[in-house]
Amino acid sequence: QAAPIAASSLAQWRARAVAPAPVLAQALEACAGHAGNEAECVDVLDLLAMLGCDAQTQAAALWFELARSKPETWAGIEPSLPPELQRLVQGQLAAEKVWALHAQQAPQSGSEGLRRLLLAIIRDLRVVFVLLARQLAHMRAAGALPEAERVELARLTRDIHAPLANRLGIWQLKWELEDLAFRYLHPETYQRIARLLDEKRTGRERFIEDAKAKLRELLAEAGIEADVDGRPKHIYSIY
Repeated sequence: QAAPIAASSLAQWRARAVAPAPVLAQALEACAGHAGNEAECVDVLDLLAMLGCDAQTQAAALWFELARSKPETWAGIEPSLPPELQRLVQGQLAAEKVWALHAQQAPQSGSEGLRRLLLAIIRDLRVVFVLLARQLAHMRAAGALPEAERVELARLTRDIHAPLANRLGIWQLKWELEDLAFRYLHPETYQRIARLLDEKRTGRERFIEDAKAKLRELLAEAGIEADVDGRPKHIYSIY
């Protein structure tokens, strides 16, 4: 199930932020009210913070939204920003070409070449974190889109974003990207597995922790030294 978006505007996010770095504060001030879908921007900022991304990466995510929704405003601001920040935004703009190429592909075409192209043109790995966070925010809100747009967004997620998250070991985003893409591409199968699970992910995580603790106890009683680990399978992984 999609996680709720924590705040509806960048102004609200700014109000609850604890002394954001100047580079992020500047982006928040400039982009509030001008950055397209602010609820999704807020979700992106929260996801990047969860991943431990720096303030410059978060700021670049906001500036990109301004560059896309208000290109004339961005053109006036861009020269005054640090070159590194400009490159982070340019990397996101370059990624748009990959999305366009993907849209022209047949549904069952291989996408490894597009993933390689994406990594080649963005030049800074921090851009990938922004792209993954933004795609997850889009997918969380995809239920409100027309079906054709929702399916195309899910196909892009399945082919490009989820495999990249897997390759980079960003498990926090990978499982949710996969589940949401699966939910919109194969809704009947998704719902059937969800009904069979009959519990939320937090409940499955609790079960795993309880099982690990019990196994450690029994192994210790038997005099066996062992590492015990486990994780709940998400819906797409079960499929």
